[in-house]
Amino acid sequence: MTEMLRLFRQDDPYITLTGGTDCICASCPHSLSHVCDAAEKVQRYDSAVLMFCGLSVGSVLRWSEFCARVDQCILDCGKLEQICGDCAWYTICKSGKQNR
Repeated sequence: MTEMLRLFRQDDPYITLTGGTDCICASCPHSLSHVCDAAEKVQRYDSAVLMFCGLSVGSVLRWSEFCARVDQCILDCGKLEQICGDCAWYTICKSGKQNR
């Protein structure tokens, strides 16, 4: 994930928002044969992010635009805990938000 984020920040590529597993999920230990063992929880997080950011599966936008929407529509509005407060990585994202 660290390497993917570095590349995204460096290159600011266009990204396509997907439903289900994607190229980033391939290295996740929770992805078993392209099926996430936490799929229900991940789907809940993803759906909320899409809704709050006014996006949908299939949307294509630059990485920087996606980050700006997340900042504006979720982080700046204090919705991070509401969306994914039960995630094991919540504290990492929360501290990252404070240091952005």
